[in-house]
Amino acid sequence: MFLQCLLAAVGLHTLVAISHERLLLIVYPLWARSVCTTARARRLLAVVWVCAVACLLPIPLRYTVLQPSRARGVRPVLQCVVFAWSTADIVYLVVICVFYFVLPLLALSLAYARIFTALYRWVLYW
Repeated sequence: MFLQCLLAAVGLHTLVAISHERLLLIVYPLWARSVCTTARARRLLAVVWVCAVACLLPIPLRYTVLQPSRARGVRPVLQCVVFAWSTADIVYLVVICVFYFVLPLLALSLAYARIFTALYRWVLYW
């Protein structure tokens, strides 16, 4: 479960980073040549990985794997269950939802809206 969440978070934030790099390259092409370097991209990916591991590390500590009883004719299936009984667990789940769904969706939407408007203006004035 942890690996699945980790890879999804890293993939999502990598897409956000790529969209903002495209934004810089399209909207500010001269400035982007000095900002968008391979070294900065590597550092950004390292920060994405470290932040994802740090933010999602409580997941394997709070999840447990349950094995259902072996009834005749029923194939046993492993189930991952989170126990969100405390207020801290619920706050953590809400924060994870905000940081790994709401904010990336907002960042992607704003970046591509800005790219669209810049390209639209460029086509109008060309």
